Amino acid sequence: TQLAKAMASLRSGELVMDIGRTPAVLRAVGAPDLTLRISRDTIRKATNGVKHDVPMEVIEQLPELLHDPVAVFGSKTTSDALTALIDANDRSGRPVMVAVHMNANTGRTTVNLVASSYGRPESQFNAWVHDGLLLYAKTGGRRRRQQHGLSGRLLDPRQSHITGRLL
Repeated sequence: TQLAKAMASLRSGELVMDIGRTPAVLRAVGAPDLTLRISRDTIRKATNGVKHDVPMEVIEQLPELLHDPVAVFGSKTTSDALTALIDANDRSGRPVMVAVHMNANTGRTTVNLVASSYGRPESQFNAWVHDGLLLYAKTGGRRRRQQHGLSGRLLDPRQSHITGRLL
């Protein structure tokens, strides 16, 4: 795969890989319809076990996981960015979030760029909800949402045309 080749490459410098188009869920909350990319450096940082411990299997599944996130939040610190809570855990058992910077320039191309991926404590996601950053929450059983730190009572707003609820 392109990911395996990039990770094994001895080439120095930044390697950036396409991981598909921006998913419909992210587009529904404001992301432009652009190619979605991730850099080798971002993958290494997410998986190196020093500060972050996302399993490589989760990184390999990012395209699918981003198409069906548990929740999507606006960014409190970065304009033109979204944070997706995906249905995966890091090696420490924390839910994994993926930060996507929209309209990022990589060379002569504008893309949506996966800027980071790492586990966060469940309390962080509830804090983001409290701060009004929740843009989308996947519908489903209350127990499943609570596994990811989201209370079922947060999902009352209008029904979306996608498989969850836009808030």
